[in-house]
Amino acid sequence: MALSNRVQGNCVHEDLIFDVGLHKGEDAAYYLRKGFRVVGIDANPDLIEWNRKRFAGNERIKIIFGAIAHGQGNVRFFVDKQSTWGTVDPNWAGRNVRLGSAHHEIEVPIFDIREAFERWGVPYYLKLDIEGREDVVIDALGGLSGRPAFISMESEKIDFRKLIHELRKLRNLGYQRFQVVPQVHIPNSSIRTRDRNGSIFNYIFEDDASGAFGDDLNGRWISFVEATARYAFIFIQYKLFGDDGLMFRLRGGRFIHRFLMACFGPFPGWYDTHAKL
Repeated sequence: MALSNRVQGNCVHEDLIFDVGLHKGEDAAYYLRKGFRVVGIDANPDLIEWNRKRFAGNERIKIIFGAIAHGQGNVRFFVDKQSTWGTVDPNWAGRNVRLGSAHHEIEVPIFDIREAFERWGVPYYLKLDIEGREDVVIDALGGLSGRPAFISMESEKIDFRKLIHELRKLRNLGYQRFQVVPQVHIPNSSIRTRDRNGSIFNYIFEDDASGAFGDDLNGRWISFVEATARYAFIFIQYKLFGDDGLMFRLRGGRFIHRFLMACFGPFPGWYDTHAKL
């Protein structure tokens, strides 16, 4: 069934997923294969064109061009040469430059996420990967009577207090169980799952995919306290080996970091927070 344009209110739609940070459709392809309808949002016009071609003729996906931000009108968007790092946050853009990347700036229209909730309803699952503006969407959920059954969002890597604040926001919205999911091993990994009709199939995740969600996750759902403790340990690694870690300021630190990456892959890597009502 095609995505309708009629106002849906705060009703939760069990067959609907919002892919906020659509990128090249790596996650949307998985959601569509499972039988969901998808609303995909991205601020990079080149990626919007990519997805319109990729999903041409598929009526179960709606592709929206715009940046998630506060206010109305247009906003400055930093198009990074590493396409997954595009952002409206100048601090994130500066971090990307320090890591050796580069960007150019464009003006893009702001898309009010509340409009998506009003037009298509509340999704069963909400995926957020918009490089530093996930809080705008989380705040918008507070004005809804319904809630997605599952949420995932790229976790904060720099400020531990900000990360705990994000977890508290989710808890205050009714999300009591969490998973802290490392992303480094997801590309080219496989999963055995079911579509919405109950049929079993195998799926291989593409490069840059966020991976499984909801009941497809293999890990144990943990409490807010356990998730906080898990992230406390991760942040010790960030302080030592992260983007601005101590090891990069010590003699031989980069050699140690390269050794760890050779042994374990990108280290300490990055994580998504998954939350369950």
